[in-house]
Amino acid sequence: MTDLLLPREEFSCRQDRLRSELTKSGLAGAVVFHPVRVTYLTGFAFYPTERPIALILPVDAAPMMLVPALEEQHLLSQAPTLKVHAYSEYPGREHPMLQLGRLVAARGRGMDNWGSDCEGYIDLNGYQGPLLSEVLGRTVSCISDLVDRMRMVKSAAELDIMREAGSLAAHAHRLLHDGLAVGGVERSICRQAEEQALANAADLGQGDTWGYLSVIVTLLSGTRTGMPHAATGMRQIQSGEGVVTICEAIAGGYHAELERTLFMGPPSERQRRYYEVAHDAQQLALSLLRPGALCAEIDAKVSEWLAAQGCAEFVLHHQGHGLGLEGHERPFLDIGDTTVLEAGMVLSVEPGLYVPGIGGFRNSDTVAVSERGADILTPYPHKLAELVV
Repeated sequence: MTDLLLPREEFSCRQDRLRSELTKSGLAGAVVFHPVRVTYLTGFAFYPTERPIALILPVDAAPMMLVPALEEQHLLSQAPTLKVHAYSEYPGREHPMLQLGRLVAARGRGMDNWGSDCEGYIDLNGYQGPLLSEVLGRTVSCISDLVDRMRMVKSAAELDIMREAGSLAAHAHRLLHDGLAVGGVERSICRQAEEQALANAADLGQGDTWGYLSVIVTLLSGTRTGMPHAATGMRQIQSGEGVVTICEAIAGGYHAELERTLFMGPPSERQRRYYEVAHDAQQLALSLLRPGALCAEIDAKVSEWLAAQGCAEFVLHHQGHGLGLEGHERPFLDIGDTTVLEAGMVLSVEPGLYVPGIGGFRNSDTVAVSERGADILTPYPHKLAELVV
């Protein structure tokens, strides 16, 4: 069984890589506000609120975390070697951003330039406060791209965890698949699959990390499958309908998603045709996924193929997106994304068709880019005959 917690040295290596990039950019350090980027660089996973949390990373000194007092013990339980400055509360007698400004100044060298991933703490839960440039009294360079480019390529340890997440997603989908029945209620079926999947995942351990292990199961039935992000409800599933499923698993904080189109009984000829087109479009995208390929070219080739099948008008989204500490992250299999794929990148591959009056048709798999091509992390049947309930 894979350990779902990354080794501490992995975070030290990430910090050193960022320090190297900051030095190349002539920066004395960086302040990181976004919760996912903080987690990526420190291993501290937390629930963000109106209370500012920030990582201070000088290029020539140890990192420090600014946190509210109520998070100090939580932080030290996950990242015990980090230096901590805990403030009493937000907004408090003195705004936490003013304290942050002093901490940065104490670790800088006079008027050295600093970078930050955001202009200030992120806008959550009614937060208000000064920008980092205002409390420092000088311009701050944007460094969000430096961190996010690092995040795109997963390490071997990250890939091991994401493989566990993919297996958990597949297990949850099997429970969902087996629980489908005519007359069943969408939300009830999903909830039952979630609870059973997590009960069966007890050997993975529950951990004490926020976002450590969870399963989210949703489905849409009937013509509502034509709305990709509609909410699962209390609708009863009917005979002859299509069902589009989404099983998202999070293991060690890393996301994997598995989606399938199923049918409640033999599909009609039109359902069969659109399913086969969507299925073949996914297989084409998977065949194009390899190191050196351009995200934009994959989207263009799949889109051109779908247009040749007379289905261009039924396409509502690009062919996939990155996965990792977020369910959607860079890169994107999109005509506007010129990212060159590298081994270790992980993406969903999910061409879809959405036909008015009939419904949606989409399979999605979580896939790692490898030297051999597409390495599917969510093993599950995709042939039409295996998806008829």
